[in-house]
Amino acid sequence: MEYKQICQDVVKKLTAKGADDVVVSGAYDNSSQIKFSDSKISVTTNWDAFDINIFAVFGKRVVATSIKDFEEEKIATTLKNLITFAKNVQPNNEYLGIARGPFTYKKIVDGYDTKIKDMDGVAFVESAVQHAKNKGINRLSGICELKDRGAYIVTSGDVECEDKISAFHFSGRALIDKYATGHVTETSRILKNFKPEIAVDAACDVALKAKNPKTVPAGKYDIIFSPLAIANILEKVGDAASMFNIEAGVSFLKDQKGKKVAAECVNFIDDASVAG
Repeated sequence: MEYKQICQDVVKKLTAKGADDVVVSGAYDNSSQIKFSDSKISVTTNWDAFDINIFAVFGKRVVATSIKDFEEEKIATTLKNLITFAKNVQPNNEYLGIARGPFTYKKIVDGYDTKIKDMDGVAFVESAVQHAKNKGINRLSGICELKDRGAYIVTSGDVECEDKISAFHFSGRALIDKYATGHVTETSRILKNFKPEIAVDAACDVALKAKNPKTVPAGKYDIIFSPLAIANILEKVGDAASMFNIEAGVSFLKDQKGKKVAAECVNFIDDASVAG
């Protein structure tokens, strides 16, 4: 049975059994990962997972469970046990119900690409290895990940929506010797924006430039951070922006609302709906 149909059936069955509110969410993950070392594929892993989470309320008695086995008999047993359990739960008088739909949602541009789930990751890695060899690098190590994930939610409050995401991630390190290496990553949610050859070229160029290092005199130098280097710094800002950390008093952004906390040229935008 198709997973959305299972979610819809669970809402109908629990409502028919007297549930006041029901929220059912399902999520799937069809992804693959290829690990390669010294220009040879070492491990390939595939995920094909799906689960359903159920939230239900019977007379302010709030219960929840999950389903991972989707045989009809198993589903029926799970729902029967959930209803029985609800009868023995103390009512939550502070429960005020679920949101009532329907709702409309902003369309996300370039958030999902059906081509990614059909890609041959192994062939891509082999192509990247050959590209590195053409640059004079015989050792390329890293991972290649192809992700196809989705989520669906349906409620007794007339809410029904679905979201899908895809992603292609490549992380490669070009190695010449113990000290001369270069590491670059490339990630995109859609295939047309994915330029892995740029990542391979950059990793190889860094490794080649790192050959025969020389010492430089002590002094004051300008520093240009690569994306991977600056990412570790920006991650700390993201942690500091967490409301939990601010309220716990462990964030340097505590009590800084409306105050200048960085140079005028520094701006942060956190928007998961940005295209690509």
